[in-house]
Amino acid sequence: MRLIVAGTPEVAVPALRELVAHHDVVGVITMPDARGRRGKTRHPSPLAVAATDVGLEVVKTATLKTPEIHDWLRTKEADAVAVIAYGALVPESALNLARYGWINLHFSLLPAYRGAAPVQRSIEAGEEHMGVSVFVIDRGLDTGPLLARREVDLPPRVTAGEALATLADRGAPVLRQALEDLAAGALTPVPQEDHGVSLAPQLTSAEGRLDFSQSADVLDRKIRAFSPNPGTWTVVDGVRVKIHAARPSPPAVDLEPGQFALRDNAAVVGTGEGALVLERLQPAGRKVIEGHAWVRGWRGTQRFEEER
Repeated sequence: MRLIVAGTPEVAVPALRELVAHHDVVGVITMPDARGRRGKTRHPSPLAVAATDVGLEVVKTATLKTPEIHDWLRTKEADAVAVIAYGALVPESALNLARYGWINLHFSLLPAYRGAAPVQRSIEAGEEHMGVSVFVIDRGLDTGPLLARREVDLPPRVTAGEALATLADRGAPVLRQALEDLAAGALTPVPQEDHGVSLAPQLTSAEGRLDFSQSADVLDRKIRAFSPNPGTWTVVDGVRVKIHAARPSPPAVDLEPGQFALRDNAAVVGTGEGALVLERLQPAGRKVIEGHAWVRGWRGTQRFEEER
């Protein structure tokens, strides 16, 4: 098949490699170069780097609505555009510019968790089952008819970063097979079910603030869902502290919600139900530090501030 691949982050790279190995990929669409977390230097997206490494033409654009991108798509005469976390909606005006349309690899078991952060929201909600879906993009938000749907086994207490890496690897061959079956006439798109629909909006840094009146299990899920980005955080004596890793504390701990202390050489914080061991954290302006080392050296208030 003649394919175009549209995507941006690292999770799009396994699918690109899978498709390049089996089909004629004639171009890549990705977001423009972006600044890193530090400094003003702009860097190409992970997909742009991977595409350049294998000599593919790369188009960098934040919108698919311009006449220029439409003309480029027409000249490529692609059978399909494979989409993996591109970062912008595909306008209706572009949907018919490939023979079989725009085919999306989505990291949830649709119709659950439609949106930009399906893996993160699945972990946050405590879902026991996760997976990938391949569907034909239509005018809605991840509402198009399904071509494939696969559940993927993940280890317990997985972080969003770990889950995304696994789903990207496992999803790449599912996407390839769906494209091949569609082209061979062996696959008919099936409308998504009307029940079981949920949304997965993008995470924000403000959402990452921890509320220690919640249970340890809820906080554990949130920390893992927001890892590595945008991260979870709290405040103590006006200092913002990012929580990189934590785990529920097995024994009952006599600490009030938000109160922290050393217990058996572990940094433990009380919650609304149970307690958390703070494994790694990062005070603003400092490096990541083991939780027990930070608590041992802390000389301020022994309680995280409540959100006002």
